[in-house]
Amino acid sequence: MAHLSKNPPYTAPVYSLLSTPVMEGVPFEIYVACWGKIISHRGHHHKKISSQYSVHIIEKGEGVFEQNGVPYPVKAGDLFLLFPGQHAFYYDLPGKPWHYTWFTLEGNAVARAVQKIGFRLDQPIIKTDYLEELQKIFIKMEAEYPHSLDYPFCSTSAAWQLIEILEMHAERNRQKNSPDIAESIRFALDHEFDHPITLKEIAHRLEISRSTLFRQFRERYHQSPKQYLETIRFNKAQQMLKTTNTPIKEIASSCGFQGDHYFNRTFRKRFGMPPGQWRKNKISKKK
Repeated sequence: MAHLSKNPPYTAPVYSLLSTPVMEGVPFEIYVACWGKIISHRGHHHKKISSQYSVHIIEKGEGVFEQNGVPYPVKAGDLFLLFPGQHAFYYDLPGKPWHYTWFTLEGNAVARAVQKIGFRLDQPIIKTDYLEELQKIFIKMEAEYPHSLDYPFCSTSAAWQLIEILEMHAERNRQKNSPDIAESIRFALDHEFDHPITLKEIAHRLEISRSTLFRQFRERYHQSPKQYLETIRFNKAQQMLKTTNTPIKEIASSCGFQGDHYFNRTFRKRFGMPPGQWRKNKISKKK
């Protein structure tokens, strides 16, 4: 359903679903329930306690967004999120009327989705340079939403597309503003090789995807993180085999290998002989 509100301060086309989209009686996991545009002419302001997650994308102008009394300056390229149950007040500045698109998200997956984008109660503003990509989705939605009763999937498709674009942007910003990703990965591997650390854990810690972890590390060090980690572990194991009488089972454990059987098998594959034989050869050469 679509309707157009015209008031002296602004023009506001709004598009909304008439009912919750379902499949076989089950509501969609996430969908855009309502969306619209605000074209301010002067002095636009709005105060509310939102009952939904509502994303606002500033395309032109400048203003202020307040949540629970905390003000945040916003301008073109900024997004702000109204959290359910929170007091919100937002307005444009004199001489800088804003144009923005907004949309509300509903469904069980919404809270996880906005968290992945990077929104938090203490950080309800993010910046984006993906306005053009977002607008392409809104243009498509504008054509589809009047027929949403015949094609309810457009609401959930639009939600996932919007979330995907904003997630990609959030990850790119994290990479841009965080310390060197590849160096951070290497630091973790260098200092935690003796624990059963996983690449999934490192990726979660650095707030990046596993594919980003692999790509960044390989571009810098020309090998995979797994290859690098195994080299560290085998170098440490060889050192212990040569200089100590530590049992092989303990060496495997202290170097981060998953059991002595795995250690024996991979050591033989890498060096052509089991670790016990390798140790004997090194000792006999010293004599």
